Amino acid sequence: MPRQLPLLFLLAVGCGTPPAEKLPALHPVSGTLRRHDGKPPGGGALRFHATGGGDANTIVTAEVNADGSFVVYTAGGSGGVVTRALGAPAGKYQATFTPLADEQSGRMAIDLPEAVMVEPKETVLKLKLPKK
Repeated sequence: MPRQLPLLFLLAVGCGTPPAEKLPALHPVSGTLRRHDGKPPGGGALRFHATGGGDANTIVTAEVNADGSFVVYTAGGSGGVVTRALGAPAGKYQATFTPLADEQSGRMAIDLPEAVMVEPKETVLKLKLPKK
């Protein structure tokens, strides 16, 4: 048994596996999304694309609830290991909304016209979808 202990230790620390990429500093981001008429869009997803260049392995998203509220998460990683955490890196983003699918609208992505800023502190966003 004592001879197996070093082998178990090496397996536990992942010998030979590249370490997961660490996420950049994240800051809390939440908010609301409304249609042009002020009503919530009924759910969907937001994707935030860094406009100043960003890490290609980092994805910033949010699930939009039926009431239009959302909380932002960042995911990233390498070596087959993905880390997901609340918040987003500070910077400027272009947001894209994808509504829930239904028979009439499908799942057409909608680019929001205004860029959004994530500050190096808590950020509350009030986003509005463009008129069709």
